[in-house]
Amino acid sequence: MQKTIIVLANSRKMMNRCIAGIDIDTGKWIRPCYGDGNDGIPYDIRQVNGGEPKLLDVIRLSLKKDGPNREYQPENRGLFKKRWEKIAEASIRDVIKYVNTRTPIFYNATDRVGIREIEKIPRQDRYSLCLIETKVKFVTGAADGKKRVYANFKYGKVEYRLTVTDFEFEKSFPPYSERETECLLTISLGVPYRNYCYKLVAGVIEI
Repeated sequence: MQKTIIVLANSRKMMNRCIAGIDIDTGKWIRPCYGDGNDGIPYDIRQVNGGEPKLLDVIRLSLKKDGPNREYQPENRGLFKKRWEKIAEASIRDVIKYVNTRTPIFYNATDRVGIREIEKIPRQDRYSLCLIETKVKFVTGAADGKKRVYANFKYGKVEYRLTVTDFEFEKSFPPYSERETECLLTISLGVPYRNYCYKLVAGVIEI
């Protein structure tokens, strides 16, 4: 089936990317998945009009009704190998209505959720993508010898420090620096890793 989504996440995943967005017809999240969903979407599959999908692009793509890892990421839908098409660009005003109001983010007040904790949650109440609006202090650090950007912010009554995986934002952020700004953040709950699903900042839109 064809779906039209507003892209709100373009996140590094292995050597590829994880893309996610809001279905403009239903207002629900969709995370397109390639293959088993564990290695991200290769460039030749995800490219739009010859380029990388950008945040706020409105794109049309062909999806299956089901997808991998849906016990942890219920928004996942498998991809058909058909060309993606950019049809418009959305504005911040277009997406602000999708901002999440649930607290805490993804069931608890830490940076990760145990697999067993998720499995105790009724299927209809599980989710792994949300959009929040908050003031963020971005700082750089290192992990595995590589530069990493971290987002420090308060949401509800909880202080979070989450890894930024928005590829373009991470790449452009200067090393050994920090910046505080108001943002829309797409928060994603990753696939299980060593018995946990980690909370990641998969999209950064400064406002």
